[in-house]
Amino acid sequence: MQTTMQGKLTGISKWEIADTGASGAFMYLQQPTSGRNPNVIGQEIIKLTLPVEKFEEYRKYESDFNKSGLFQVDVDIESGGGDKPKLTVTAIRLVSEKK
Repeated sequence: MQTTMQGKLTGISKWEIADTGASGAFMYLQQPTSGRNPNVIGQEIIKLTLPVEKFEEYRKYESDFNKSGLFQVDVDIESGGGDKPKLTVTAIRLVSEKK
């Protein structure tokens, strides 16, 4: 299943395990809470999986992350471990910049 989310992208981090060669990346999306989880007040941070090969491609948005620009994020939703959804970024678009 696919969906589009909107919010502030606060950053991207990538990781690598030298012994195994495994690597990956995560993107962090901040948005107002939907209200569905009574344990979250205000803003929530959603951790999204990012294909590691997209890391350098999205480096061009670094200043927009720091300015709290508003992004649309296309996401694939799959079944993940522990009955939690796995959210994988397929594309991002800058919607507006804050100066």
